[in-house]
Amino acid sequence: MGWQTDTTPSTLDGCTNVILYYGSSVYDSKQMAALIDNLVQDAQALGIETLPPAEIARLNSQWEVKNP
Repeated sequence: MGWQTDTTPSTLDGCTNVILYYGSSVYDSKQMAALIDNLVQDAQALGIETLPPAEIARLNSQWEVKNP
């Protein structure tokens, strides 16, 4: 419930392949830091202003999973 899914036909009769995509709400602090760092790098490469490095570090340090 709440996750994005895709379905495709299976090669097995009576079966369906289901792919579940989980979101950042279940990321641990290491995964969230990697996501934020990659987004910041992408934004900077496109000339988009981002938060100062100290603020980004603060965001990374405060991440915790709310809905395990």
